Amino acid sequence: MIVSIHQPHVFPWLGYVDKMAKSDVFILFDNAQYVKHEWQNRNYVKSPNGKVFVTIPVAKSRLSTSIAEKRTRPCKEWHGATLEKLSSYYRTTRFWPQLGEQVSGALKTRTDSLVDIATSMLAVLCDHFSIKARICRASQLAPRQGNASEYLADLVQQVGGTHYLSGEGGHGYLELNQFEKSGIDVVWQSFSHPTYDQQFMELGFIPNLFALDLLFNHGPRSRSILNASV
Repeated sequence: MIVSIHQPHVFPWLGYVDKMAKSDVFILFDNAQYVKHEWQNRNYVKSPNGKVFVTIPVAKSRLSTSIAEKRTRPCKEWHGATLEKLSSYYRTTRFWPQLGEQVSGALKTRTDSLVDIATSMLAVLCDHFSIKARICRASQLAPRQGNASEYLADLVQQVGGTHYLSGEGGHGYLELNQFEKSGIDVVWQSFSHPTYDQQFMELGFIPNLFALDLLFNHGPRSRSILNASV
């Protein structure tokens, strides 16, 4: 059974979705420390002027706050403006009428928990990309303490995994012997970003946007386009 682990993102990019699609279990590493200006609450979208950020505003907190503890600002302060921003860029795409309401509902989850909102958005993505991975949270497990590799290996063990799917960045820090001790094989994600027709093509194709960019433009074809990225 293949397990992958990643910090929760509200607006994940296609490489993130590809990792979920290749996994049987996807663990949200939500007990990692929240870091300002990272990718947990924002990503790029395509506008008539190029790529711009869409961001979920978060409440101030201490530096040691985990992602699981991170709270957004009250929904009424940002939900309407965020949806209006997305609508202004994507309402002319073919699949905005089908997806826009679902995205709005995911962002308007009745909670101020950033992880809950991210989980709701991942459910929309899994539905439309036909992803069957079981999603769970590291904060709800009880991994033993240790270095990064021991910690990750223990998470994989706890959900019954036999293989750990790592992104290419893992080459720089994973201690493979720690996984071997636990009887876990490390496999590496192979991902090459696909190209596809987007809105505002006079600007050319822009990669590494949030995964909804593909869904808004191609709907049911999105999974086959993602599969062609290997």
